[in-house]
Amino acid sequence: CQDTGASRSGWKKIWDDNYSKHNDWIIKAYSIFKKNNKNIKPVLLLSDYGNDVLQTKILIKSLKLCDDVIWLPKLPRKELLEIILICDVGIGEFYKTPRTMWGGAGLEIISCGKPLINSFNFKKGEFFSLFGHNPPDICEANSIKTLYFWMNKLANSLEFKKRVGKNNEVWFRKYAGLG
Repeated sequence: CQDTGASRSGWKKIWDDNYSKHNDWIIKAYSIFKKNNKNIKPVLLLSDYGNDVLQTKILIKSLKLCDDVIWLPKLPRKELLEIILICDVGIGEFYKTPRTMWGGAGLEIISCGKPLINSFNFKKGEFFSLFGHNPPDICEANSIKTLYFWMNKLANSLEFKKRVGKNNEVWFRKYAGLG
């Protein structure tokens, strides 16, 4: 299953495209993924939270994905972590603004040792110069096409998915956890 964590739906009613979370990319890439991977039966978990939930549900219906989506209510972080632990991949948000990282749910996905598909708008070496260490092993996506690419790669390479997840868990413990 894929998880958008606590990510609120925020893509339709945004005043500036740079500040959109582009949650619609997840649905559109997922639709392409489903069409091209008929042997895989994924489930997309989405949070029923945010200004654009209705528009997201309309998009899902138009793409005939209603049976492939489970809507989660807004949950306490502890319960969200339990759900993330049973997911294979976490999908975050896709801001276009420079130096925008992952949100709280993205960090929780990383902490659980899961691959995270998310935007990552840092120039080469910029993250290191700001924080003094390399970023986690994020599957960087800044378009529907790259989001689909990562969905496909992670679903079709168990070894790659495990390696990215383990790298993220190690990174979290060293740079964002107790260490």
